[in-house]
Amino acid sequence: MELWARFTFERGSCHRCERTGLPVAELGTMEARGLTVPFRACHWCIFRIEQLHWVEAERARLRAGGPLPEQQARPHPKRRALCVPGIPLRIGRLLKASA
Repeated sequence: MELWARFTFERGSCHRCERTGLPVAELGTMEARGLTVPFRACHWCIFRIEQLHWVEAERARLRAGGPLPEQQARPHPKRRALCVPGIPLRIGRLLKASA
């Protein structure tokens, strides 16, 4: 399932990057001093949180010395361009410059 399809977006404020007036999705809740409020993030921040999740999962696997899961043992599928609505990406140019 595509990353964006897992969430319902509505216009609001991102609690991670603090930008306002953009599509955000509720990722969970935050609790402090007995008050629970929804934690919302924009497209870009959700993508970044997802990246961090996979990085940390891989680090934990390497620390444990475990084998690669079957899904990761297969060759990487053909890469597709990342499309984040409203955010211009220049990743292709950066990759060409470093190659």
